[in-house]
Amino acid sequence: MKLIFSAIIIASLIASAFAGEKIAPIRSLALKSKTLSTRKTNSSNWKTDYGSYDRDTSRQKSIEYTVRNFSKDPAPEVIVTTYWLVTYAWDKELSLYQKDVQKYDIEPGTTVEAEILSPETRQNEMKLVAIGEHWKEGARMEGYVVAIKYQGEFGETFASTSKLRDLARNPEKLEKMKAETKSEPPPSR
Repeated sequence: MKLIFSAIIIASLIASAFAGEKIAPIRSLALKSKTLSTRKTNSSNWKTDYGSYDRDTSRQKSIEYTVRNFSKDPAPEVIVTTYWLVTYAWDKELSLYQKDVQKYDIEPGTTVEAEILSPETRQNEMKLVAIGEHWKEGARMEGYVVAIKYQGEFGETFASTSKLRDLARNPEKLEKMKAETKSEPPPSR
């Protein structure tokens, strides 16, 4: 009986020792991000000497982010989310196009680096000078926001442009946006 009681006490001591393991505070996680490359491709479907044209434009970005744990304790399950933001030609409103989510366990004093390639966005533009019409359809890449979420709260964020800084300061708003590809409403004539 004493042996069983001793085993139970030892097991509970071991369990409580692991349950009380210290973890890094969110303020010890630092985020840095940069754009590695931007690709923009224009292709002309046709054009005239008097200014009419039909052209396609595609855009894609490659970025790198670094998350460093400055603490002496581990940082388990750090979530890093990259939000790719676009505007659609017909409404000019900023929209979430796609989000990429990565989860890391970051050891004390170490760094995690990742390269991410954005989805390709496409836009078509047609101008018909003779009848005074100009149409655009599709999405234009506006940039990205990278955010750290750890232990249920947001930490540091990074915005690729000044236009996106307000969103980066409020990652909860980004989290509520739904990634969607909008379709072009028919042009009014």
